[in-house]
Amino acid sequence: MTNLFRVTLLWTITSLFFCRVYGQFLVTYMEPDWLPALPYWFSGYLEYQYLLGAQILILMLMAVINVDYFRKAGYFYIQSNKKRVWLKRFCGVYLTVMTLRLILHFTLFTEQVWYINIIPISFHWLLAGYLWLLSVDLEKLQK
Repeated sequence: MTNLFRVTLLWTITSLFFCRVYGQFLVTYMEPDWLPALPYWFSGYLEYQYLLGAQILILMLMAVINVDYFRKAGYFYIQSNKKRVWLKRFCGVYLTVMTLRLILHFTLFTEQVWYINIIPISFHWLLAGYLWLLSVDLEKLQK
């Protein structure tokens, strides 16, 4: 994997996350028929205005991180192996928790349609993948 390929993947995930945030915004305020209803977009653990604010901050952070990774320099560019290992472990925990959340949803809420929480959970998986990409040491990978 080259750095350009990684940066392309980072921007692709950022774009997909933007589409998710924008789609949820459209559903919340315009209710288009061609998008799933609001319950499919978020779990309701946070009120929407707080969730939207957090998502906008995440998108801004992702953009800064993507630029740092393109330049191979900057505050968010990880060069430390300890930070890479920590981030990989965090990704594993994050992915595991989101998988358990899905399993629990299927187990506890059997009366609901199976795909009711698929959008938020799948985007959590995507964000875990984003973090994993940040943790990859390309020099070690290419050897």
